Amino acid sequence: MKSKYVIIDFWATWCFACLNGMPKLSDLQKKFADQLEIFYVTYENDSLVNNIYKKNLIPKEIKSNIITNDKILKRYFPYLTLPHEVWINDKGVVVAITGGSEISKENIQKFLANEELRLPVKRENFNYEKEGLSNADSDDVLYRSMLSKYNPNAPHRGMFDRGAPSFGTDSTKYKTVNRAFFSNYPVIRLYYCIYMLWKNKGDGNVNPYRVEVNIKDDSIRRLYADVNTKIPFFPDLPFRKWKTRQEYNKHNLYSYELKLREFVPDTLVYQYMFDDFNRFFPIKGKIVKRNIECLVLYVKDKTKVADSLVYKGGDQNAAITTEKIIMRKWNMRHLVKNLNMFRAKPFINETNISEPIDIVIDFSKSPFLDRKQGKVVNMLTFDEDIFESEMARYGLGVKKEKRVIDILSITD
Repeated sequence: MKSKYVIIDFWATWCFACLNGMPKLSDLQKKFADQLEIFYVTYENDSLVNNIYKKNLIPKEIKSNIITNDKILKRYFPYLTLPHEVWINDKGVVVAITGGSEISKENIQKFLANEELRLPVKRENFNYEKEGLSNADSDDVLYRSMLSKYNPNAPHRGMFDRGAPSFGTDSTKYKTVNRAFFSNYPVIRLYYCIYMLWKNKGDGNVNPYRVEVNIKDDSIRRLYADVNTKIPFFPDLPFRKWKTRQEYNKHNLYSYELKLREFVPDTLVYQYMFDDFNRFFPIKGKIVKRNIECLVLYVKDKTKVADSLVYKGGDQNAAITTEKIIMRKWNMRHLVKNLNMFRAKPFINETNISEPIDIVIDFSKSPFLDRKQGKVVNMLTFDEDIFESEMARYGLGVKKEKRVIDILSITD
């Protein structure tokens, strides 16, 4: 391959940006076939890849260039987020490492002509603890609250530093927050992520059922608080004066950092963040209680619950695939937390089931399922009928009733 230019495209079957970017990569491969070779590398196994290949979710012509079960290349080119693109020239020299949005006909032409690319480096080793999002020495800073512009060198990522390993962990089991980082987020995602982490102890897609928007100026609403923007929460381009994703990101994504003294209560931590956002952006966010229609889970058939739902054995497992939610040896609270990642009416658990459960919720037959959106929780239209039939298999019922819950209110 030394005589050809190479792009290594790291991807996964659950990554909607990867799947949606493959047709463009395939077209570029055809256009520059004499000079360029593109390899599609995933850590996942043949079975997962063949499953989406049979469903025509990836271009058929790329099959011979797919590499599965990768453990070696990831060690040379480590990544945290996908897609991850490695550009190697005809001399075997790595000239760029980028995200998927930098893949374009214009950039490929420059790449093949050995012109300087000047693309932002996708840094997967960005150390928030050491580098933070500012240049201040973190050992000397006792309190810091900073909102900054888009940082092309930082991955799109958010976290609370309290010792918990991920968003999915029950934060109440850990000490209080002393640092928070959110890099390269649209404004509505900043507000919504804080709300979900506070009230649901987990992340989730911006859900119109959980957000109340009252903004008179439609231009401000579309720019800062459009809760109906499709995943991944970017408008269709061109949008206003921005023609490319890079241009849009530069003017519309933000990074936020908060450093606190120890033992600040969670309620104050989240309020500090809302206060910071409200001071800067032309919209205002707060959490309010509303009586809205929810999907309430209850026990419909105790025998089925005992026979089919209650955990019987096996290793603990939790997974969200392109078609299913899988929970083994987890509790109902954890299941509902994952269900609340959907763009759906809020889920309420009124089953009173305290035992560990073993459940697989299969949406593969839903007409609303678009596997190119990646994980099943990214469905733009939640299939209530399929969900209800899946719950019935385990002795659970679903009723639509109003409940008073906390939602995110956005005003001008």
